[in-house]
Amino acid sequence: MGSSIWIVTLGVFANVMICAHSARQQDDMEKSVSTDTVKKLTSLPGNEDCGISGSKTGRIVGGEPAKLGAWPWIGAVGKKQGGNKYFWFCGSSLISDRHVISAAHCFLPRGEKPLTVKGLTVKFGAINLSDNDKDGSKPDYVPVAKITAHPLFKPESISEGYDIAVLTLKRKVQFSELVRPVCLPHKNIFFTNKDFEGYQPFVAGWGKLDEEGDTAKILMQVQLPLLSTEDCLGLLEENSNAIMHPDSVCALAEGKDACSGDSGGPLMLPIEDRYYLYGVVSYGDGCAKPDSPGVYNKVHTHLKWIADQLDEPLNFLVRLLLG
Repeated sequence: MGSSIWIVTLGVFANVMICAHSARQQDDMEKSVSTDTVKKLTSLPGNEDCGISGSKTGRIVGGEPAKLGAWPWIGAVGKKQGGNKYFWFCGSSLISDRHVISAAHCFLPRGEKPLTVKGLTVKFGAINLSDNDKDGSKPDYVPVAKITAHPLFKPESISEGYDIAVLTLKRKVQFSELVRPVCLPHKNIFFTNKDFEGYQPFVAGWGKLDEEGDTAKILMQVQLPLLSTEDCLGLLEENSNAIMHPDSVCALAEGKDACSGDSGGPLMLPIEDRYYLYGVVSYGDGCAKPDSPGVYNKVHTHLKWIADQLDEPLNFLVRLLLG
């Protein structure tokens, strides 16, 4: 895992299925969260067991393979290529039995047509991306019914924030020890602690192990210290002239990072024996370059928008039932 999103390019897919939302919508970045939003998010299926890892994870000094069940909410996002072959290109996090969160740029690649849901699949309950899982896992391949990218996301300006998307699955997933949702960051601490400077959350994904290398076949995990906003801004301006949007947070550790293919995966913060989805892997300059931080989109600033995406129109539900 190294950092450079690292923009996903997957070729051209016709017929857009990105959920239509007007970019004229008001900036919904939240400085607090309403009682109604908290109630909706905490009543999601599986919330009572959210964020519970199936493996005790101590402090990680360097990147290492994850154990089966360590991060049961992580799903690999891919396109079916024919037969039982898939091209896996991004990560995601399960937040209910029918919704996952990923990065908008995974589905709105810069300079290319938006992806459609045709063949789009999320693989849950596995750490191995190969077709021959021999580790005791029972992977669940779930088709995607709808992609909803944040309406204010701009593919040509990823550093301007809003790099978040909600995927609605065609069917419900069955929760188990290997498949359960991550907790959403609705607690007050996420709004009162400016940027968790010095905290060391976890990142996991199947991205490249180094900038020029191949993507990982086994889920990798790493622990990265968060930077203050001021330090992050200074490094971004110095290395890539990038700006830092208020809904972003940075992490940096020598020789450790997220990388191409990790996009959309979770930045996970442990609080009281549960893991919360603090951020979504967004972008960076190269992979694990010195003084070049990885940038993550904060999730708690978009909780109301996320909650709004969980309300399914009646005709959409009917289409799912008939399809």
